[in-house]
Amino acid sequence: MVRISTKATHIKQTKFGDSIMKHDWLQPEWYSFNKWIDTFVEEKNLDINFTFEIEKNEELHLIELSNVISYIKAVDLKTKNKIKSTFVKIDFLNGDVLHFFKYLARGIV
Repeated sequence: MVRISTKATHIKQTKFGDSIMKHDWLQPEWYSFNKWIDTFVEEKNLDINFTFEIEKNEELHLIELSNVISYIKAVDLKTKNKIKSTFVKIDFLNGDVLHFFKYLARGIV
């Protein structure tokens, strides 16, 4: 019985739960995507206040990049994975990621 008690104390002292939070690969996938998209936008030096002008049904809609980012952070995981895959392909081919953000903004409108 002493050994069991010692092991339980040892686990508490190592703060096993705190060390989990330090490893990105152990984070939920939605957290990982949200962190990734923020880093991606920052590395691309994109202005999150940039405004897209979307015309639909003869009306002009203005939507900021920050709103598009917030929207895609809230979609389901399958859609997030498709969005991330598309961004990675565009980036690899040295394309303009703002074109895809505008495409997503049209979908939001």
